[in-house]
Amino acid sequence: MLSRHIAVLILSFCSLAAMAQVPPKPVPADPAVLKALDNDIWIPFSKTYAELKVDPYLALHSKSLIRVLGDLRYIEAHDSFTKNMKDMFANLTKQKAKLSINFRFTERITGPDTASERGIYEFVITDTTGRQNKIYSRFHTFSKKEGGKWKIVMDYDNTEKGTVNEVAFKTAHAREDYAKY
Repeated sequence: MLSRHIAVLILSFCSLAAMAQVPPKPVPADPAVLKALDNDIWIPFSKTYAELKVDPYLALHSKSLIRVLGDLRYIEAHDSFTKNMKDMFANLTKQKAKLSINFRFTERITGPDTASERGIYEFVITDTTGRQNKIYSRFHTFSKKEGGKWKIVMDYDNTEKGTVNEVAFKTAHAREDYAKY
């Protein structure tokens, strides 16, 4: 009988303790951290694509990078990613193509040295005749500070079988619209 009362007390205590734990309220992203992320990652990311400069582009990523290509159900390590990006930039340079990538965000969550950012990017390849091919994809990155600079440590992309489009891209928020995050 005593053990039954003890069990009831323990269960009651556990229930009360669980109810007492209130989840934290959402915290807006720190605009200073967002600006640092933009300066260390997002602005140079777009610039290196436009200039077809692969080494500065690769420097935006951690050596411990994990890249996930959702449509292909493929996880790529840093070494494979580096080779594939060097090949892509070299091929585009050889073809005299122009490249641009633009980002809009749906979520930016920051801590002092870690960040999670989600959104949609617009990838545009322009050939020598001026013809453009636009590709839209969802992305989710995790970044950490390494040596005082933000670096991408995980990058997940998914076109959702080609269903991500310009409307979704334009619906997301501008990178510099810090009040949205």
